[in-house]
Amino acid sequence: MTVPLPKDFVTTGDARLEITGLREAKNENLQLIIGGQVFARRAVYSKDIDLANLVSGRRDPVLSGGGAGAIKPPRFDLVIEGRDALVVKNNIADLTASVSLTLTGDTNEPRLSGRITANSGTILFRRIDTLYNAGVLEFPPDTAIEPVINLQAESEIGGYQGL
Repeated sequence: MTVPLPKDFVTTGDARLEITGLREAKNENLQLIIGGQVFARRAVYSKDIDLANLVSGRRDPVLSGGGAGAIKPPRFDLVIEGRDALVVKNNIADLTASVSLTLTGDTNEPRLSGRITANSGTILFRRIDTLYNAGVLEFPPDTAIEPVINLQAESEIGGYQGL
């Protein structure tokens, strides 16, 4: 299937999902659990990025737990995999990366862990094309969705090549 998820991406892949409901006690609210595996074949992001807004902006909540009622916010137990499936081609990057992530938590407090690994490509930084050799976007477990970026890159400026 092809879907517009995550926001501003067009993703094609396969999914094996199981949605279950659990009620521990007779009068307790229903707990929905969305679990399974998502196999990304291709996830393309081609929207231009304004770095100033990205660095200074606050992240809007992406998910919603719904209103009041007899259902708790849905919980996640998803594994997301994709070898060379992530493609970014926009004003600051031209890259392909592999994805290995786990989504847990619920719609009010989702937790993402794992990594996105890019092996080569180009990044435009301060109007200079930079060839990167390796890049890892790591989402540490048991933290908010705030990645750690490790990038090894080289560029040529004024006839000098630097790492």
